[in-house]
Amino acid sequence: MASESKKDKVKILLFGNPGVGKSTTINAYVESRYPGKKFKICQSGVSVVGGKTKNNQEIHFPDEVIIDTPGLADETLREKAAKEIESALKKGGSYKIVFLCTLQAGRVKPDDVNTVVTVLKCLKTDATINFSLIVTLMSKKVLRRIVKDAEEFATFFELLQGFKPKLIAFIMRNEEAADEENYVIPVEDQEVKIYGSSDWEKENSTVAQCFDKLPIIKIAPKEVEPIDVRSYDEKVKEIEEKMRQKEKEMEAKIKSMDTQMKGLKTSLANANDEAQRARSDMDDLVKGTLKDTNKQLKESNKQLEDLRKENERLRNKGCICGTGIVTLKSKKKKKVKDVVIGDEILVGKDIFSLVFLTYQDPDMDMIEIHLRFNHTMTSVILTSTHLLYTDSKQFITAEAVGIGDQIMLSNGVLAECTSIVLLPKREAFSVFTFAGKVDVNSVSVSSFTSNTIKLQSFLPLASILSYVLPFRWLKPIAYDGFYKGLKFINHYQSTKI
Repeated sequence: MASESKKDKVKILLFGNPGVGKSTTINAYVESRYPGKKFKICQSGVSVVGGKTKNNQEIHFPDEVIIDTPGLADETLREKAAKEIESALKKGGSYKIVFLCTLQAGRVKPDDVNTVVTVLKCLKTDATINFSLIVTLMSKKVLRRIVKDAEEFATFFELLQGFKPKLIAFIMRNEEAADEENYVIPVEDQEVKIYGSSDWEKENSTVAQCFDKLPIIKIAPKEVEPIDVRSYDEKVKEIEEKMRQKEKEMEAKIKSMDTQMKGLKTSLANANDEAQRARSDMDDLVKGTLKDTNKQLKESNKQLEDLRKENERLRNKGCICGTGIVTLKSKKKKKVKDVVIGDEILVGKDIFSLVFLTYQDPDMDMIEIHLRFNHTMTSVILTSTHLLYTDSKQFITAEAVGIGDQIMLSNGVLAECTSIVLLPKREAFSVFTFAGKVDVNSVSVSSFTSNTIKLQSFLPLASILSYVLPFRWLKPIAYDGFYKGLKFINHYQSTKI
């Protein structure tokens, strides 16, 4: 396309229909790109009929100019808006072309789809047209839905008639900006997700950082033809019909999958019947075998029972991975596997407690839970039955934690679970403090599991014993007493250990 003049400024050209948040986005960009501006560049807020932008609005800076163009959705202003857009493109030079839109029920609106196609069709060039798509007013719920099933969102690109955005970003909804006229989102509150990397939904950018990554395209005035909006409404209806057809195809696909699932369940049920008949035949065969065979069966059953008991024993020993980090009262850090009886470790905000019992269990399968508070990330690795805090008094097992759940950190604040990873066998350690909990990687972790939490009532007794018996004596007494106490409690409450 055309060569760039030495004095040519990059033109950030924004397209979008009323209500997509162009003015709010511009104000947020200026706030993050040019800090210290004490005035609002654009008026924003609840859109009125026809939108607030009827003519191109230009905001000039030393190296760039932002051009806010009017939308095409309003029939009464459509011809004028088309001429304004054509005029902006015919300035020529370097552009960052950005289309802003919102989602309705997780889908791009037909008006927004037609705006993209209508504008880009006026550019007559053999080169690839690099442009960007920014979805505004995104909720976390819809973002999680897109991350989980990108196929539904991707159907939108099939309606762009061959045009494909070079960059896709999502600006998360800011409630204050949605409710307050001319609100400027502070830099620290700007939350933009740029699609692309493996963990893109977890990474955060400001509007300025997002705009820095927008692709640049060079346009010559001769490459811009008049924008044809004569059949705009008819094309919107065609897009609506295609969207409905896509929905029907999706529903048919789901229905087909349901039918296949029912067939699979029927096959499984038949296989189960066959297995039961085979088991019945086997029972008849076993009854007719010799005494030596019966003896072998009894021995096998005993081995199975021993394995079950061993499995239950391991399940009761919920533990923490030995590589977790704890903080000593001296402010030094130490791995969980290196903690010894008598250490004073952090258990809460500026609260330390004495370790009166440690124990290394067999290596066990574990769960790694990733947490986020504001922009800070941490994680903790522990067994499935180990307990975490959802507030100062409520517990949840590691295996019950789900994405989006709130888990308490050691400083008393709640962090959101962003991902969960199942890990193979790791070194497993139990650490008991008089406070009944430990701080591992800044996460508040109970000393107990769902099967041993009843033993928390024995902590006062352990504390009293620590003043009577030396620690080297207390360890075997406490450990033996804890698990005997658990069996005693479960015996009278008919609880399976």
